[in-house]
Amino acid sequence: MTTEQMRARLCERYPGSAWAKKVQRMPEDQVQAIYLRLERDGELNGPKKKPAHVPASPKKTIFYCSDCHQAFMADNPDTEECRYCGSRKLTSNPPYVRIEKEK
Repeated sequence: MTTEQMRARLCERYPGSAWAKKVQRMPEDQVQAIYLRLERDGELNGPKKKPAHVPASPKKTIFYCSDCHQAFMADNPDTEECRYCGSRKLTSNPPYVRIEKEK
């Protein structure tokens, strides 16, 4: 395929006269690089397919135990006992505490 044919395909790929003007002014090696990248990614015949919807990770709630003074994160906002001491004296609005991230 010649560089001029690649230019024509690139102009077809994105509608608009501004893009077509840019493509016409591009050096040959740049046109070839863009064309080959689009060909490699399978985007020459249309935009790349969007990935399937990935559900968001559950929100974590920060709890503070007033008995053992530990703060921890939990997926369940209805957690009723401390994971460290088993106490039921939890608050979900802890005072400022540095929390180690879970692995």
